[in-house]
Amino acid sequence: MLDALMEAIRADLVACEVTDPAEVVEIVTGSGRKHIHRRSRSLPPDVRFTEGFRTCTFKGDHFPLTRTQARVVGVLVQAWLNGTAVMDQQAILCAADSGSDRLDHVFRAGQGKKAWGKLIVRCGKGLYRLNIQQPENNA
Repeated sequence: MLDALMEAIRADLVACEVTDPAEVVEIVTGSGRKHIHRRSRSLPPDVRFTEGFRTCTFKGDHFPLTRTQARVVGVLVQAWLNGTAVMDQQAILCAADSGSDRLDHVFRAGQGKKAWGKLIVRCGKGLYRLNIQQPENNA
């Protein structure tokens, strides 16, 4: 199912919207299909964020994030909470309202660059995820 969703998003992505960062991520494709993901799990205890995702504690490391980096992390956290471990780069950037066309460029600035490769990892061409294992019962 995830492969079909990612393929649909890549094929005709029109808009992404985080309607309520605590609850829903909505992706709208050109064919009019909407993909809505709702929160369904909790983060592991060694992964914590301040409200708005401006600061992250990840497995003992602390990462202060820029506003754009925080929005990207927020999108990825929501996807993980919804059971969508992997997201397309363009869907992430769109949902985060980033002006960049590459996710790695968003993490070049400030202390957030330390989060790149630790908190956020590449897992295929144009595909990224949080570096958090999916729970066995929700994979």
